[in-house]
Amino acid sequence: MIVLIPLGGTGERFKNKGINVPKSLIRVDNKPIIFHLIDNLHIHNNIEYVYIPYNKEYVEYDFENMIHKQYPFIQFKFLQLSENTRGAADTIRIALDNLKKDTIDCPILCVDSDNFYTTDIIKLWKGENKLFAFNDKLDVPRYSYITTIEGTTLVDNIIEKTKISDSACCGAYGFSSWKQLLQYANYIIEHNIMQKNEYYTSTIIQSMINDNININCEVIQNKHYYSLGTPEQIEEYEHPFLFDLDGTLVNTDHIYTSVWKHIFNKYDFAFDINAHFFNNFIKGKNDGLFLQYLFPNIDKMLIDEISILKDNLFIEYLKNNKARILLPGVCDFFEKNKNKKMGIVTSCNNKSAEYILENTGMNEYISILIAAGDCIKHKPDPEPYLNAISTLGLNPNKTIIFEDSYSGYTSALNADVYKIIIIQNEESCIDIQNANEYKISDYTDFNINQINGLSNTKEQGNLSICEKIKTKLINTLPILDVVYNDIQLKTGYICDIQSYKVTFNDNSTENVVLKINNCNNNLSKTAEKMNLYNNEINFYTNISHHIDNNILHIPKSYGTINIDKERNGIILENLLKHEGEFNIDLNNNIPTLLEVVSHVANLHKKYYFKSKGDVPLNMLNVNTMEQVLFFKELLKERYPTFIQKNKILLKENEIDILNHYFEKYDENSKQTSTYPLSFCHGDMKTANIFYKQSKIPYFLDWQYIQLNKGVSDICFLLVESVKFDKIKVDLVLKYYYCIVNNNIKDYTYDEFMNDFKVCLGVFPLIVCVWFNSEDSDKLIDNVFPIKFMKNMLEYMKWASSDEKN
Repeated sequence: MIVLIPLGGTGERFKNKGINVPKSLIRVDNKPIIFHLIDNLHIHNNIEYVYIPYNKEYVEYDFENMIHKQYPFIQFKFLQLSENTRGAADTIRIALDNLKKDTIDCPILCVDSDNFYTTDIIKLWKGENKLFAFNDKLDVPRYSYITTIEGTTLVDNIIEKTKISDSACCGAYGFSSWKQLLQYANYIIEHNIMQKNEYYTSTIIQSMINDNININCEVIQNKHYYSLGTPEQIEEYEHPFLFDLDGTLVNTDHIYTSVWKHIFNKYDFAFDINAHFFNNFIKGKNDGLFLQYLFPNIDKMLIDEISILKDNLFIEYLKNNKARILLPGVCDFFEKNKNKKMGIVTSCNNKSAEYILENTGMNEYISILIAAGDCIKHKPDPEPYLNAISTLGLNPNKTIIFEDSYSGYTSALNADVYKIIIIQNEESCIDIQNANEYKISDYTDFNINQINGLSNTKEQGNLSICEKIKTKLINTLPILDVVYNDIQLKTGYICDIQSYKVTFNDNSTENVVLKINNCNNNLSKTAEKMNLYNNEINFYTNISHHIDNNILHIPKSYGTINIDKERNGIILENLLKHEGEFNIDLNNNIPTLLEVVSHVANLHKKYYFKSKGDVPLNMLNVNTMEQVLFFKELLKERYPTFIQKNKILLKENEIDILNHYFEKYDENSKQTSTYPLSFCHGDMKTANIFYKQSKIPYFLDWQYIQLNKGVSDICFLLVESVKFDKIKVDLVLKYYYCIVNNNIKDYTYDEFMNDFKVCLGVFPLIVCVWFNSEDSDKLIDNVFPIKFMKNMLEYMKWASSDEKN
């Protein structure tokens, strides 16, 4: 078998655009067009050689050596054409005429050089008389088109650039005999049978059909065929699309609401599933996580059983109801953009997502599906989109992502892509409405060219930040260069953490991290009102370097930079240079839990103030809880919404407990702000700790620093990071008390325990109300609010029962 790639043309359409490189050598995605073809051809052992007759203009590019060097394990045969040919059929004729003397007859596959295929067309060809086609529903004829004898794959008509059907040829034509092909190539040229003033391969095929030679058609899916034959097609191809699924391409919320209602009825779960419940407690959440927090004692086998049932019911509903779930215009939009690589990145389970693609016909266009089971981290982390970009080999600087949710938008934003297009609807959250991106309501009449020319400033922004970091560090360090690492260490709505590589004058390197405050979303605006960003800058600028490592380990700070009028960044050492890990589960690691408590207790002992006069100058601007007026405002404003939203999850006595703490907030806040006080971290939890060598804690995220009762840090650590267990709680509290009591002699255990119980109704209550009244789509872990609330209530119940006893 022979593969023939004719390069007889001069690429006039490109020359008219000022591109004078031979067409097959034009670079697309950093490699010549012809490399795209050969890379995807799957050359089999039964292919004797690849035969390339080429126009003489390729000579100055050392074409033959270029091909041999790129593909040393493929056998090639070349023919330099002495003059321009009059079409592909003429090039084929000249090339085959040069084979007559030394080549026995065998099958030949003629492949246009400006197409490529992501399916194995050589395997599909099988050495037969066969052409390859795809489904082209567009009105403008860009290809040759065929019809087949009804009920068969036999071609009965083929014509160039005239739409006689939707079956378009995709530039690959197989023949069982190269000698027969040569015979018919000679025939059409001798008889001057042309179409559009050119000798086409399609004309050869029609002549063979006219002589009753059978030519079969093999249809391949759109997602397996790409054409790079014109400047416009290259522009299309070079800007691939990635889509979210639900809310972006389809709307299935009503189906899932019905499915979960069926499941909850089947298992006698005591909840009424409606749209409100689905949107607040199910939508966008992992099956296992939300079931565990609704039903703490549910076992894994039942979770797996329910998850499988959910997928099966969803698919059954689609089958039986023939539900129309595609957003308007999706099919036409895909068809118009089928020359692009397209992928779907979704939080759906794989089985349901795959069925949706098959059921809607989107599978014809979608090259990759990244679903829930394909990622470790999920949206809003960028990992799902980065996986798709890596797997498809896309250039992120030219990739366009379509999203509808804020978590998905944040994931896309941190994947550093060319453009993000938002699908906005009546349920879009305020942050989606305010996002500075191109927005559409659906795909009807949407032309992607409408967004061309919009600037992409991400790369320029990174370069600017590098310069600012270098300017800051060069004051104290011998810096040669700073470059962006393209590693997103952490993504959040309140802040992002990015990695940069610093090169010193001796060419040694070190990674640093830049912690950047976010802006223009509701969570970041709330953080601004809480003064979180200024708190942390104040800590690393004025306080951290005074805290001895013997007391508490803190990442080294190299200073702060101003990024723009709304954002600042803190330059910190990258703790990942040490062996260790973040966020150890303290429930099953009591020694590490006590090590954390010990360090925190030492901080509180060292910075213990009997009165305001004892507070050092660098801590005088650190607030007490009572001084943060926004905490009280937030609680007052959101508490009714919090109760209304979550009352379906709460028992009557739990609502009573919450109401009790809410009513006593002012009193409790005042008590936790009355001296003696200690300097406190404020947001003490295992997620804010790096464990060097998995045991030595380094404390991060000093955004909530406050003057408070020292035990407030222990209170929040327990509620956030340790599932309530009376024995563990007693152990931690008594261990902490014993350490601080060595220095603080006039602090009785009863006073200490009273402070602990009061602290439960201050910052933990604020966090609980805050996050349980947010749109779950805006949260990195959208099950966290329920988990936190349930655990906090266990501590509050214990504290209440202890008071009664």
